[in-house]
Amino acid sequence: FLHATSELDKRLRNLQEVFALDDIVLASPDGKMLYLSNAHHVPLWRGQQIPLEHSDDLLSHETVHYFKNDHEDGRYGVLFTAPVRSIDDQVIGLIVLEVDISSLQNMISDSTGLGSSGFTVISKKHSEQSYLYLTPNKKGAQKPPVDPIAYTPRGNPMQRALEGQNGSGIETSCSGQQIIAAWRHIPLLEMGLVSRLGATEAFGTIDHLRFLTTVISSIVFIIAGGIALLVFQTIAIPLMSLKKGAEQIGAGNLDYRVPIDRKDEFGLLSATFNDMANSLKIVTASRDELNQEIFERKKAVKAVKEERSFLQAIIDGVVDPIMVISSNYEVLMMNRSAQEHLPHNNDKNRKWLCHEASHRSDTPCIGIDHPCPLVMVQQTNKAATVIHQHSLPDGQVRSYELQASPLWNEDGSLLGIIEAARDITARIEVQRELAENQEKLMFLAHHDELTKLPNRWLFSDRLQQLITKAQRTKNQIAVLLLDVDRFKTINDTLGHPVGDKVLQEVARRLQSSLRESDVLARLGGDEFLIALDEITDANQVNIVVAKIIQSLSKPMNIDGYELTATASMGIALYPDDTIDEEGLFKCADVAMYRAKEMGRNGHQYFTADMNERAYDRFSLESELRKALELDQFFLEYQPQCDMRTGRVTGAEALIRWHHPERGLIPPFDFIPLAEETGLIVPIGEWVLRTASRQCKQWQDAGLPPLRVAVNISARQFRQKDFTESVDKILSETGLEPRYLDLEITETIIMENVNEAIMTLTDFKARGFRLSIDDFGTGYSSLSYLKKFPIDKLKIDRSFVRDITNDANDAAIATSIIALAKSMEMDVIAEGVETVEQRYFLIEKMCTLGQGYLFSKPLNTEKMTALLEDRPFRAGNDLYLNL
Repeated sequence: FLHATSELDKRLRNLQEVFALDDIVLASPDGKMLYLSNAHHVPLWRGQQIPLEHSDDLLSHETVHYFKNDHEDGRYGVLFTAPVRSIDDQVIGLIVLEVDISSLQNMISDSTGLGSSGFTVISKKHSEQSYLYLTPNKKGAQKPPVDPIAYTPRGNPMQRALEGQNGSGIETSCSGQQIIAAWRHIPLLEMGLVSRLGATEAFGTIDHLRFLTTVISSIVFIIAGGIALLVFQTIAIPLMSLKKGAEQIGAGNLDYRVPIDRKDEFGLLSATFNDMANSLKIVTASRDELNQEIFERKKAVKAVKEERSFLQAIIDGVVDPIMVISSNYEVLMMNRSAQEHLPHNNDKNRKWLCHEASHRSDTPCIGIDHPCPLVMVQQTNKAATVIHQHSLPDGQVRSYELQASPLWNEDGSLLGIIEAARDITARIEVQRELAENQEKLMFLAHHDELTKLPNRWLFSDRLQQLITKAQRTKNQIAVLLLDVDRFKTINDTLGHPVGDKVLQEVARRLQSSLRESDVLARLGGDEFLIALDEITDANQVNIVVAKIIQSLSKPMNIDGYELTATASMGIALYPDDTIDEEGLFKCADVAMYRAKEMGRNGHQYFTADMNERAYDRFSLESELRKALELDQFFLEYQPQCDMRTGRVTGAEALIRWHHPERGLIPPFDFIPLAEETGLIVPIGEWVLRTASRQCKQWQDAGLPPLRVAVNISARQFRQKDFTESVDKILSETGLEPRYLDLEITETIIMENVNEAIMTLTDFKARGFRLSIDDFGTGYSSLSYLKKFPIDKLKIDRSFVRDITNDANDAAIATSIIALAKSMEMDVIAEGVETVEQRYFLIEKMCTLGQGYLFSKPLNTEKMTALLEDRPFRAGNDLYLNL
């Protein structure tokens, strides 16, 4: 370390001597002097702050400062500072160079050539409006003035020098005397320098010399005039003639000749000049002809370049790739789009062959699938259009339509082709998609989307063809209309996805049961149409029907559910029943409904009397629409009781229709029709309103409180405003919700489980009683059943009917009772008609019952009389006579 610092000190002292510096100082970033190369300054300055006028920007860039050295008679010195930075550009110190301007002051004090009154002075800026002398500012002064000098409005020479100006002139001094002054700006030191001389001293010698100069000048002028005249006569005039000749020749006038006819040197020069003019005229004539030819050629070349450039600009504006191809496959020109399709990492300016540029191939196009457009044009001399597959630089393969037009030479021979390529990949894809969509639309227009079978329209068309054929062959045609039994229950219970798969499986099984010549179609929903061709007797139809029944009877596994489908079929024969396709549809439809009425899972041939039944059904529908308006409905009430004691616990409201002509119409004749037509909604509201009003009237009459059960249809329950309509009815009648028992079937609540849970929970929260009617006939899931806020399960009459002699019915009823008890629900059996049924149910812990054993349904008058019958009342309880 000592060696290194010693070496640094030695080098810095050498630099000080070489550059005649007064000192080299190394300082810390805060300006404290750590090292000085001048040994005399070390004891005086080391550890002291650098004597700067100001420290602004000291660490950012180089600065210049002046200071008054009090240790050396107050002489001025100049300090140059610069920041020292580390590798990461951080300021780690300062380097300062001290320059002694005493030598400059000695030079300035030398007033040689400035007379007795002249001297030179330097100064520096003190502020924006003042300056400070660094040297004495008067002749004979030893020290500069201490106080700064203010700027004057007119500006004196020193002021101009400090402002960066250089100049000289006659000026007025501060004392009002005229002086001759010269001023200069010293940029690096930012100093001003002024030298001055008194005007009186400067101009005294000049006045003495003025007279002598005038006399001598006059004599010289006279002598010079004579010499000038002689020179003008002998030399100037010939020279002027030669000059004029040169100017004329230089201006292009080669016919001009110099008019000098003398025997001296000027005459010889004139003759030589004229000979040169003659030779120059001859050479110029040849040169002009050559220049003209060169000009014409350049003009032609320029025109070709401009034309080619114009043509290139035009084809560059075309978005499709364009190439001009010679007869030997060489690309003569291509537009920007074609250049963009060139292979990567290749020189676009090199000579390309067309198959290299477009196909990355070393050989020309060939073959039926990739014909060469150039060859086609060469063979026919006509334009050609082909479709090629081109590989793009990014690896894509695109389809291009190439249109090649012949390019002719002036002599009529074929030069090549102009090939324009259009990317038709998207167009081909769109055409393909359009064709597929068109085909799909045509298929959808004539087929069922779910089963892919023909639809009603296509079936009608094919049936008409079969009828035309049957007219020629005298054969029969059978039309079968098939409806899947209880499909709505499957769809509502297990969901539409399962229902759709059931229909697809049914369609597959039906298709496997038919011949190729037969026609199968889906009419819509769960209905299918079948046309059997070339029927000679009814036995052929029976065989097909038997195959269909057998095929459908096999269990089908759909999404984990094992299901069995049955069907009701109606059959119409051509030409026995009718001779047109629309008539065959209607006859098969009537027969199909007859098959449903006969218990489903069977078939019926159309008969004439079925038309009468169909008409009756249509008439019944029309009269059903009027029944509400004409007040033809009434309610009957069947008591519900404790089968052990006979205590009445409630009553079920049952609708009846008294037709003025048909008489009493049973519910099973019009309720399904009301469900199908949607009339069940207003009919159901009428039942709710009538039963609620009657229950409230019995209460107001002081009769024992009675809970009335009302059946709710599926369409009612699905109404968005169902809860609001029930609330409105109770508000109108004044009946409390706890006296109304809403009976809902399993099928209804399983259609939309989440929605059903919300609706039933809403009713339960309002105080209604909720029962599941006909329990055991639907597809309810026990996992869902426990989520429903149900109060009571109702055992369907179909299980109660044979409960004492059918083990299956007994087991089902027992299971329902046990399920209800385990879920803390009430259970009631409907259709109890024998004492044996009663005792069996009581034994199995089902204590509530309803049926003819206890009471048949009673009209309002009889039910009122029953409630008023005193012998059967005990307090507020009512008992039946068992």
